[in-house]
Amino acid sequence: MPYPSLRPLLAPATLAIGLTFGSALGHQASAQWSQATDHQATELARAKEAYNQHRYALALHAFETWIDRADQTESNDFVDASYHAAMSALALYHKDAVVRVKGFMTDFPESPLALQAHWELANYHYKRKNYSRASEEFMGIRIRDLAKPKRDELRFKLGHCLFEREEFEKARVYLYDVLDVEGEFQAPAQYYFSHIAYLNGQPQVALDGFERIADHPAFAELVPLYIAQLLHATGQFDRLKEYAPPLLDESSGLDEESVAEVAHLLGDAWYRDGAFDTASPYLELAWEGTDGPGRNPEFAYQMGYTRYRMGEWRGALDCLPLATYGEDELAEDGAYHMADCYLELGDRARAKQAFRTASLPDFDLDIQEDAFFHYAKLAFELSFNPFDDAIVAFESYLTQFPASPRRDEAYRFLLQVHMTSRDYERALGVLDNISEPDQTVMAAAQVLAFNRAVELYQNKQLDRALVFFRKSRSNNVDPQMHAETFYWEGEILYNQEKFTPAAAAFAKFSTTPGSYLSELHNDADYARGYAHFKSEKYTDALSAFRSYLETGPQDDPSRMRDAELRTADCFYALKSFEQAGDYYDRVLVRGVKPMDYALFQRAMASKLDEDPEGQVARLEQLLADFPESRLVVEAL
Repeated sequence: MPYPSLRPLLAPATLAIGLTFGSALGHQASAQWSQATDHQATELARAKEAYNQHRYALALHAFETWIDRADQTESNDFVDASYHAAMSALALYHKDAVVRVKGFMTDFPESPLALQAHWELANYHYKRKNYSRASEEFMGIRIRDLAKPKRDELRFKLGHCLFEREEFEKARVYLYDVLDVEGEFQAPAQYYFSHIAYLNGQPQVALDGFERIADHPAFAELVPLYIAQLLHATGQFDRLKEYAPPLLDESSGLDEESVAEVAHLLGDAWYRDGAFDTASPYLELAWEGTDGPGRNPEFAYQMGYTRYRMGEWRGALDCLPLATYGEDELAEDGAYHMADCYLELGDRARAKQAFRTASLPDFDLDIQEDAFFHYAKLAFELSFNPFDDAIVAFESYLTQFPASPRRDEAYRFLLQVHMTSRDYERALGVLDNISEPDQTVMAAAQVLAFNRAVELYQNKQLDRALVFFRKSRSNNVDPQMHAETFYWEGEILYNQEKFTPAAAAFAKFSTTPGSYLSELHNDADYARGYAHFKSEKYTDALSAFRSYLETGPQDDPSRMRDAELRTADCFYALKSFEQAGDYYDRVLVRGVKPMDYALFQRAMASKLDEDPEGQVARLEQLLADFPESRLVVEAL
């Protein structure tokens, strides 16, 4: 049964954390004021006092006045005053503050305060959430020049800036360095690192990270929703069932949208177990708290199907139509269950239309067949003379599903339609299909002979098995079974190393009516290819293998790759070395065994295709990768 797609984890807009850490201007670098004149000392003292009291406007004026009157522009006092003037402008968010700080860094590059100024400038941009400029400034600071605590702070803040710039891989490196460092940056670093892990398709890593900060005061109310989402994303449904219910209480602090999401997660966990009675209240809560795009086809189907399983037919019909707007398996299944709901409510006309809708797609052949049959049946029950709709419906059903287990039942309905409409000629034609005794005998004879042949084949009695396959063929009732006798004849002859007649049998199977219904249809090209290959009829073998590659089942990759290898061998045998090389390359890329053989053959194809460098390279690879191969001697 289909499952819903849940709301994406951690949308960027939800990631704003009120980070309170940072450096307060003026508290990170205390100037050592040198001896000056009494008047200058007094002015500096007043400026410093105002600065330390965070009276930055007064401090800026005082520092600038002192600087304008200073005689020695290289003195420590002058450097300190210039630094604190720039810091005051920065604290006041003056338009020229950044220029002042950069000017100080340029004018006094050797001063210890230049590093502090650079640090404060980076923090200034960081505080203003200008993460692009902040990251540039943080990157400009040599980390080895900082004390250990500052190094960790820089790593976190730089990682956070890069995160906000969506440079997640770079951010991850810096954040990782802080994860094991106790302090104010450890928890937020874990938060952002965990989010990056989720973006990188590592939900378990993200889950582990969020769980580490689940009890942190800054994140205790934030991460539970994410933990619930990640428990679901990692398939830990039993843990989710234990963890998530308390989040639905008002005391959890979750908003209405988040409560609906958690309820959906819980409902889906129980839904997957088929516990619809337990899933129902959670899904109902989620459905009630969701509107607009949130009520997508997947969720609508899940809610409707749950109500259907609970016997709530009208409630199911409130949801299931929302799942039927597309052209996919969900729409097919939704229409099918809508039809059943209408039948339960006695509305056969709407049930007929819903079954018709469900019968059109072919995503689930069982549903398609059953829906088509019920549509035809309701067309008959709801029709009045003439019964054109019912006749067309049953004939189409029998054409589309000739091997249906309800084939005879469909013929009986069709017979009844023709009899009711007094179309006796057509009724006789239908009667011949269901009541001719020799048909039943022929069908039974065909099935029995076929099954006995299979039994003998499995017991390795190949000659006797061949007799019974040919005997089954004489009773041609089931075209698929009739065709498959040629296939198994080919298998027997191949096992007896009679490759030419085996190839003929496989070819006969492929052109016999009914073979297209058989699961063996594509296998016949593969088998025929090998039969020709063993007979050294490489042109015919090539045709068969390539036909198999074009139409073969994609769920058998090993056989598909083997067919590619044999296609390469055929091209090689036919001296089409360039094409042989292309197919050997395909085989090598996919890692098909025997790799040493494919590599050696590729080398030989390169040689014969006048590519000596390619030949040498591949032979060297053979010697390096497969030193124990029996082909090593030839490679040397």
